[in-house]
Amino acid sequence: MVCTSYMTVVAVLAVLATDAVDATLPGVCYAPWHHDTVTSDVLATDMAQIAEYFTAFRSFQAQYSGINVIETAANAGLKVAVGVQLTDSSAIASEIQAVCDGYSSYPDAIEAVVPGYISQVKECTSNAVPVGSVQRINEWLNADDASTLAAACDVIGVNIYPFFTQGDSTSVSKLETQWAQMLAAGYDESTMHVTETGWPYEGDDYEGNSPSYDGMQQYLDDWATWSSSVQSSYWFMMYDTTTSYTGANYETHFGIFGDDMVAHVTIPGGNTNSTTTSTTASTSEDTTQQTAQSSTSTSEDSTQQTTQSSATDDSTQQTTSYADDSATEEATSAPTTTTSGDTLASEEEDTTVATTDSPAVTPAVTTATTTTANCAM
Repeated sequence: MVCTSYMTVVAVLAVLATDAVDATLPGVCYAPWHHDTVTSDVLATDMAQIAEYFTAFRSFQAQYSGINVIETAANAGLKVAVGVQLTDSSAIASEIQAVCDGYSSYPDAIEAVVPGYISQVKECTSNAVPVGSVQRINEWLNADDASTLAAACDVIGVNIYPFFTQGDSTSVSKLETQWAQMLAAGYDESTMHVTETGWPYEGDDYEGNSPSYDGMQQYLDDWATWSSSVQSSYWFMMYDTTTSYTGANYETHFGIFGDDMVAHVTIPGGNTNSTTTSTTASTSEDTTQQTAQSSTSTSEDSTQQTTQSSATDDSTQQTTSYADDSATEEATSAPTTTTSGDTLASEEEDTTVATTDSPAVTPAVTTATTTTANCAM
């Protein structure tokens, strides 16, 4: 998972270019830290590959190596959901300014924003861009101040990982059930976006869920079909991360592409001739290959998502923030909401999914997280 802290405000910038490619999948989470050096050319190459398959991507920073991610997306004909990095407090102002500058250059390109200083972003975008927050489903369902935060948001970003969800249901069934739990809790489906979901192809088991190439392929296929029924959805992750920030080895195996830019699985509807696919057995026991079984996770480096609830009014700065993907989560008994960030794929969601037609909202454990900087999502 990507390892930078983010502001609760993320700008979902719909950057539309005239030569946009005919991609069929909705969105994918992206960070460039699988490269040793990040330049405009490096980002352009990654964007070109993303555009072969996806219509949008979600970033975890507003700029990479000083390069504005909004402009990068625009040049590739992609939409982008822009995150604002919070790890380096001295860089927060420049991150917000990058969003404002991107809006100034591409005023019709921004669909939504998801940073932590909601009022500042609304001001520089003249309140013309939807602003929201990204949290794990655990926090949206159980955090004491979730409703307060939601009231200040135009967009509700929810991270759902079947891989971190207990139960014998298929991975897509777990996704559907938890989406239904959000609706049952009173959230407006028209404002809800799946901001992270995914499945690792390799690594240790988690809560009875096993990483495998078959498991990733099945969930990717099913997610691609399911996503057509919702506002917006982002797969975690485009490229493997090179570092595990919690020590869990599955964190580095959520990418549908390796750091060599070769696909691990077949991408539904994409230009499969341009990449080779690998469907060999994973190093973790493939005896439990998950063709349609439970699981998923999120953020380039499997993100551990922590809550940020303690929202303030739109007129005030929200200290709620996305925690890094690299944040480590320790389960606690009570669902407190004192975190800073939206961790990613390794966001171990201890959520039990009911298999009934009317899924009950199951209490999810809360997690205290410690974040590290510059993790690749």
